Amino acid sequence: MQSIDHHFLDDYACRNALRGIDTRIKLILGLGAILIAISADTPYAPLFIALILSMATIFLAKIPARLYLALLLIPASFALMSVIVILFLTGGGVPILTLSLPWFTLTATDAAALHALLILSR
Repeated sequence: MQSIDHHFLDDYACRNALRGIDTRIKLILGLGAILIAISADTPYAPLFIALILSMATIFLAKIPARLYLALLLIPASFALMSVIVILFLTGGGVPILTLSLPWFTLTATDAAALHALLILSR
């Protein structure tokens, strides 16, 4: 049976191509990106930030894209479940989708869809 090295994330963190850049610069860049993303009123800024930082991680830090995407699937699955709940629990706007179930009816509105997209992009 093949053993799994449980320190592979530490290895990538210590051996990536951006390891020589001052940690304070990376910390300020990360915090700035988070603050801009969570304060955005539209999903465009958070999506742009996610794209730029993902490209930096893959191309500048030279982290394998397959590993990066596999690790990103974990929080993305939780975000997707949350967005589905937000889509049906946030009211207001014009109904765009209605699911009639035997016990209740779920309705998604255009305002809820926009809010869910904004939350997902953050």
